[in-house]
Amino acid sequence: PWSLQQALAMVYAGARGKTRDEMAAALGYGGDEVALHEGFRRLREAGDALSSVVEGAKPLRAANRLFIAEKLALRTDWLDLAKKFYDATPQQMDFSDTLAATRTINEWMAAQTENRIPTVIPDGGLHPKAKLVIVNALYFDMPWDELFTEELTKADPFYVSRGRSKTVPLMFKQHLQRYAHKDGFQIATLPYAGSQFQFVVI
Repeated sequence: PWSLQQALAMVYAGARGKTRDEMAAALGYGGDEVALHEGFRRLREAGDALSSVVEGAKPLRAANRLFIAEKLALRTDWLDLAKKFYDATPQQMDFSDTLAATRTINEWMAAQTENRIPTVIPDGGLHPKAKLVIVNALYFDMPWDELFTEELTKADPFYVSRGRSKTVPLMFKQHLQRYAHKDGFQIATLPYAGSQFQFVVI
């Protein structure tokens, strides 16, 4: 996903040797590295611009932060790259106080996602000898182009795995929509308000 790729692309930019080669192979990176990072920057800016044209919608927010251990000296060219292309602000952190560090990171995440994601690191999930934590948040809140009727929402089974389901409220709608049925898969799209963004189900 684009959100996770931003964090991985920053790690890739700082990697060297075998680690760098393996990351490039796994992520499909190659060629002009500046173009790679520039592409991520343009995607973020395009998302901001497209979402801001819809009245009442909150702009797409792709936020990145570097939590860096105190006294750890990182290369300034890498920090400059992270700031320029990913708007990733560095913040010094005392990781030896794992409780306070966890709280600080979680509070940052909660603020970026309007409290939709209050916890990104669980209690005990941070090592006191950590040196760098790269955190990415993606927040998107936009109404549908055609709203679902509340009266048609009803409780039905949602299958979380083969043979296992949970009962959840499901929305229903019947109207013309983009849809394709190919060998082995189906695809459908639901536009958000303004039709600049689509929810794609495969």
